Amino acid sequence: KGNYKGTPAKQMNFYINPRDISEVTVTSKDKVYSAKANAWKSAPILKDTDGKTLKTGTDYEKTITYTTVDGEELPAVVDADTVVKVTVTGKGNYTGTAETFYRILEAGKDISKLTFKIANKEYTGSPVTLNDNDILSIKSGKNELDLKLGTDYEIVSYTNNVKKGTAKVTFRGKGDYGGEKNVSFKIGQRSFVEYWQGVKNFFSGLF
Repeated sequence: KGNYKGTPAKQMNFYINPRDISEVTVTSKDKVYSAKANAWKSAPILKDTDGKTLKTGTDYEKTITYTTVDGEELPAVVDADTVVKVTVTGKGNYTGTAETFYRILEAGKDISKLTFKIANKEYTGSPVTLNDNDILSIKSGKNELDLKLGTDYEIVSYTNNVKKGTAKVTFRGKGDYGGEKNVSFKIGQRSFVEYWQGVKNFFSGLF
């Protein structure tokens, strides 16, 4: 039509290949030991790269395999300190298999059940991070625990930790401890006196 001539365009078919499910993020929460049968099982959570949470029975099979790291079958009651391997099989728009691992913890070793108190931090203009001195207390109920950052738990990520306001940090258990805990802390305004002193120190160093 117009400046173009020829036969009408033809409809073309194309095939969309299913995505390899091993490319998505699979996580399972650590579980505390229980003497109840199958209480050790932790349902996996699957998230695609766009943040979409996959649905069981739609994006992956409902049958999920739980084994030891070596692929051996697990008993009805699993001992503490066991590492469990989870295997899921893709379905629908996903194909292949994906794996993740989690731990069976001793009672009292799940940091998601603990209470963390973090010191208020000051705005710097850069991402605010924490060190061991910023953790004012860690409690299990009313009992204070002597846990060390880097030994008993580690920092996984931060959220909203640049501007003034409420920031969040995610801790993950380490060593004898497991589980994850999201904890909020405050970022306040920077002291003008300290800011001005920093400016003076900077310029004095240039001359």
